[in-house]
Amino acid sequence: AKRWRVKEMAKKFDVVVFGATGFTGKLCCEHLARTHGDTVSWAVAGRSKSKLESLVAEIAGDMKGDKPSIIVADSADEKAIELMCAQARVLLSTAGPFSKFGSHVVASCAKHGTHYCDITGEAIWVKEMEDKYDALARQTKAIIVPFCGYDCVPSDLGAFFAVSHLKDKLGKKCGNVKCLVGPTRGGASGGTMQTALHILSNVASYPKQLFLCATDPYFLVDAPQRPQKVKEWLPTSVLPSFDLRSSSFTCFWPLASANSQVVRKSAASAGYGPDFTYDEVASFGGGSLLSTVISFFVVIAMSLGMSLIPLFLIPPFRWLVPASGYGPSEAVRKAGFFRHRVWVEEAGSGSDRTTVLATVKGDMDPGYGTTSKMAVEAAMALATDTKQLPAAASGGGFLSPATAMGSVLVGRLQHYAGVQFEIVSETVAGKKLK
Repeated sequence: AKRWRVKEMAKKFDVVVFGATGFTGKLCCEHLARTHGDTVSWAVAGRSKSKLESLVAEIAGDMKGDKPSIIVADSADEKAIELMCAQARVLLSTAGPFSKFGSHVVASCAKHGTHYCDITGEAIWVKEMEDKYDALARQTKAIIVPFCGYDCVPSDLGAFFAVSHLKDKLGKKCGNVKCLVGPTRGGASGGTMQTALHILSNVASYPKQLFLCATDPYFLVDAPQRPQKVKEWLPTSVLPSFDLRSSSFTCFWPLASANSQVVRKSAASAGYGPDFTYDEVASFGGGSLLSTVISFFVVIAMSLGMSLIPLFLIPPFRWLVPASGYGPSEAVRKAGFFRHRVWVEEAGSGSDRTTVLATVKGDMDPGYGTTSKMAVEAAMALATDTKQLPAAASGGGFLSPATAMGSVLVGRLQHYAGVQFEIVSETVAGKKLK
């Protein structure tokens, strides 16, 4: 038993950003200070007081409202973490790898009724946290929402947006949903690469969970909500292929594993329907013949390159991976973008079925420029829009972004984060109605 106990206290801060001095954490603080600094009380948190003080000085020029407070908390200091979480209405964590640094943060949020969101893509860790702390979070009404960055907001909210249009606006039942990711442009940070290597280096410690995550499409869904009949099995769309609908080549998308699990969690929670299935792939080409041919070879190279990633676990290749705290420049982030195309088909097999095409587009580098904004807007939704959130959020517990925030987050992303959601077309029996 612990020798100390943190007393319950009033929520001093609307939002606390933990991991604030990391690469993505700094971007979150910049967006929060510039966009919402005068509407919420907030604090920056991390293990180095001097770095936190430097961060506050750096963002002071663009800041609205008062400067954020500083909370010194090391992930290895459980008492400091619990004190930090007890003071927050919402805890936004950017400190990864989350399986290494995030477990006690989640536990403390669940204990103290603190809403939580993060930018993880670590599905196995999230499942472990949910199994341990979901009941406690429901008891304290803490809303726990992992996956609030590029992993997995565009896929999760894109599917939610398109399925909602098909069901609510057109009155049709949902069948297959397919997401084509691309084109995208951006960079990678040392933190992201270190997280990937941390996961790979520890796969031997959880072989059963890894197998289930790779083969069970409803790995993140508890038994009561799991479909009675599972119509799909992972992995899907591993081999390169040609998509006739978009006239583009497709191949395995590295983020599809986590994205697909989260989309299916939303589908099970929100009731997309018994005929719902989901697939997600990377898409290249779709323009001129030359670009399509070039894209074919890009797809082949990308598919082969994925098999070489484990080499970076071995010196001297490991030494080539940059340290945490470094990432793409401001110019690279501003020049970045992403596009997801989501096709939703009406359930059934008739030729007169309705198909909806929706797009999700971002105007910055997806992994950092847009991820930081997504995470902050998720935190703001949990901090200031609780009365407008979907009914499922009122009970607390572990939820997907779409289930916890739905249209509220869609609206925030469009207004504050440069992410656009659009219904591009409605097609019946091959004839476009829109």
